[in-house]
Amino acid sequence: MVSQTSVNELLKGVQQLSAEDFDLFFKKISSLRSKSGNKALAKEQSLLEKINARMPLAMEQRFAQLIAKRDLETLTDVEYQELLQLTEKSEELQTNRLGYMMELAQLKGLTLPQVVKHYKLEPKPIG
Repeated sequence: MVSQTSVNELLKGVQQLSAEDFDLFFKKISSLRSKSGNKALAKEQSLLEKINARMPLAMEQRFAQLIAKRDLETLTDVEYQELLQLTEKSEELQTNRLGYMMELAQLKGLTLPQVVKHYKLEPKPIG
């Protein structure tokens, strides 16, 4: 059977503790609180890392080169196929990013626009 102790009864008991016992009690309570809070914080941090992940630098640079060549209308057929592949990869990253942002919104109990504003999430250019 679970005992139902009111907050006031707990406070009365805590007031009777010695300074040393109070410190020990406080550390244990803080530990309990941080264990449950750390899971949510770790999940939030993991999602933010995924949201802010970028395409590898070499791939990003190659993408920019191919876009510049496309704009100059000097792409070869092989380069055009490479550009299409990099575009698909970029779009996949954007789709995943949006999914992570929606997951973060759900975790924090916010709307997607609130998450974007709160975390100052800028749109990532596709190319």
